[in-house]
Amino acid sequence: MPERAPVRLGEYGSAPLECDQLTPRDVERLHALQARGHLTLTRERAGWRLKADATVGVLVLDRVRVTIAPKFAIPGDQLMSWLAYALGTPVPVTARRWATGPDGYADLVAAALLEECERLLREGLRRDYVHRRSVEPVLRGRLDVAAQATHRYGRLDQLHVRTFDREADIEDNRVLGSALRAALALTAAPDLARALRSTADGFPQAPTPAAA
Repeated sequence: MPERAPVRLGEYGSAPLECDQLTPRDVERLHALQARGHLTLTRERAGWRLKADATVGVLVLDRVRVTIAPKFAIPGDQLMSWLAYALGTPVPVTARRWATGPDGYADLVAAALLEECERLLREGLRRDYVHRRSVEPVLRGRLDVAAQATHRYGRLDQLHVRTFDREADIEDNRVLGSALRAALALTAAPDLARALRSTADGFPQAPTPAAA
């Protein structure tokens, strides 16, 4: 993961950026966020100025990592308590403290996701029946007669088969694996990043985040 220069500003605050800190792709992304009223990017003589509107969070760009802190910070434990109350669920019991670091709530969200995904791995990932087609040296499942006759007629060492087995490589688990990898890009805490990476390896991986 490339090192990105940290840029911190508060809600409704602003920060200067040097010309070479933003790539053309970054400028395009920031202008898209500006069009939605999240922030304002203006050109200055010495570079750029980024101003946050009513927005908080972490934005990972190509060369910088922007953290926008809330104007009135809420302790992580208190926030989790309020969320649990709003959802009508008990506060998750965890060995980790629901604490916020210098990057605000991004690590808190990642830690909550990690806690639940670790529990799923301990209890066993959900499995469901999945249809697959493959070529096998022995008959497994059902013979795909049409494919066999078309592609390997007369061959007995390469059989086109169709299987219907229970697997963990299903959409629900791929979504969680993609979420863990996305959270990994947002956290700057080394211990949390290691735990996210290790846990993500236990989930099936989608070819792309969009495919999940």
